[in-house]
Amino acid sequence: MNYKTKTDNKGRLTEIHVPLEGQHDMVCTFNYSLSIMGDGTTACHTRVCDDGCTAALCCGNTPKQGLVEAIETDSKHNVFHGTDEQKLAKRNILRKIICSLMD
Repeated sequence: MNYKTKTDNKGRLTEIHVPLEGQHDMVCTFNYSLSIMGDGTTACHTRVCDDGCTAALCCGNTPKQGLVEAIETDSKHNVFHGTDEQKLAKRNILRKIICSLMD
């Protein structure tokens, strides 16, 4: 699977770009901020977009958690575009990326 990543000056993942043949590329972006819990932890805001506009928006502790929630969001709310097979393929791509982030 071919995808590119970007990181910030702290080494945190900020973007995953997945080229898709015959479709808009899938882009996952990650923004970090202090948690509203006031405990000093950082929240990761995840945006997964496959058409340049509509996106699954999730918030969690890590990019991995955000990607898992994006898969769940698409499964429940039909966020990704394309045929059922294309949508399943996009969720499977995200699953493979999650596995690679765990290494």
